[in-house]
Amino acid sequence: MTSMYGAGLEQIMNEFAESKKTITDLHRSTVAETVTATSKNRAISVTVDGRGEVVGMKFHNRAYRTMAPAQLAALLIETISEARHAHQEAVGQALAAILPASVPVMDLLRSDFDAERMMEDGVAAVLRESQRGE
Repeated sequence: MTSMYGAGLEQIMNEFAESKKTITDLHRSTVAETVTATSKNRAISVTVDGRGEVVGMKFHNRAYRTMAPAQLAALLIETISEARHAHQEAVGQALAAILPASVPVMDLLRSDFDAERMMEDGVAAVLRESQRGE
């Protein structure tokens, strides 16, 4: 017969496994998405992938030809930054919808994501807490 604590721990472990799958699936889907930002003057568009890497750039007119090099560079940097920020915000909102409020979503997005490590840390915290209660 399974003890009350064993059954409770098994339920917690199952919930963690389900949460891990949900988070991992969300991460995979957001990594596959791209976001495109267009410069304020509509001269260029920049596309970034799910990791924030530039994967495309389009010049919509010939305005870039008359820009000073520093002006074009600044426009590119600003537009790349906008695309990265837009993707990060979208991912942050998606994660915030499924994670507890205490999880630092933006910290997850700014570092290497490791769902396995995050879940292991969570399990360890639950085990420590359950040992205190004994």
